[in-house]
Amino acid sequence: MRHRPLLTYGAMSKIGKVEVRYFDADHPELGARDLIIDGHTKIDPYGLHLRDFEFIFTGIKATATSHIYRRPVSQGDENPFTLWKKLPLSRASFADQAWPNPMSPLSIRIGYIRYIR
Repeated sequence: MRHRPLLTYGAMSKIGKVEVRYFDADHPELGARDLIIDGHTKIDPYGLHLRDFEFIFTGIKATATSHIYRRPVSQGDENPFTLWKKLPLSRASFADQAWPNPMSPLSIRIGYIRYIR
């Protein structure tokens, strides 16, 4: 994201949920920082920079639901991402999954890019 070496990972919050944090390898002195804190356990975050926004796609609570978070590129790194869309994946094949399996791809159109997972 933002064409920098950022490591994203899940970290347990004070209320027992896995939230998304990041570490900027270009600025290790800053330490780890929060990207998304909203009380949902997130799985397999995937970042995307498109035009004026940065997006993070995540699975939620090991279910067939995904959330898309975004923030304007014009905002600084200290600003967290906010929830943009919720995607219930009703046609998913497995009951306990965060993302659709390869046999049921997720397709979302954002501008000119089509995200398929």
